[in-house]
Amino acid sequence: MLAKTFLALFAAAAAIAAPAEHEERDLENRDLEGRALCPGTLIDGPRTILNGAGTLRVYYTTASGGTNCAYVTNDTGAKANMKLTLWDTSDPKYRSSIDEGSFFSYAGPVKLSTMANRCMQVRVTINGQSWQSMKAWHCGSGQVAGAGGGGNPPPPPRLGAPNNAW
Repeated sequence: MLAKTFLALFAAAAAIAAPAEHEERDLENRDLEGRALCPGTLIDGPRTILNGAGTLRVYYTTASGGTNCAYVTNDTGAKANMKLTLWDTSDPKYRSSIDEGSFFSYAGPVKLSTMANRCMQVRVTINGQSWQSMKAWHCGSGQVAGAGGGGNPPPPPRLGAPNNAW
């Protein structure tokens, strides 16, 4: 009888611990997946956007003259129409990198190279809802433009009214 009670308690404890362990493994897997998608150092994120519909991660490496890389996970629980855009706000022609489609897991990675001492902006659209950074950001080393009186570069081309922008 004592053995059965012990086994029942052990099984109950294992069942309670299992979800936490599963969540921890999921976070570890996402981090490993992110490093495989985007080399370098995570400089922004995970940033929950669009009321939890997605999670944005931005990486930077000094390779190729400084490379920004980003991807956004689809947290809707179903396949979603997604678009991820990075653009170089220091470039008069707003050089950009885009990934767009119907994805279950994530959009990206999108990469911009030769970004040392240059600034970028990002825009994410998931199922028609958009989030956009409102200022140039991660200027070659994770710094935000305009800090310390340097001024912001000109605004990017209008991509539609942003939702949940900052």
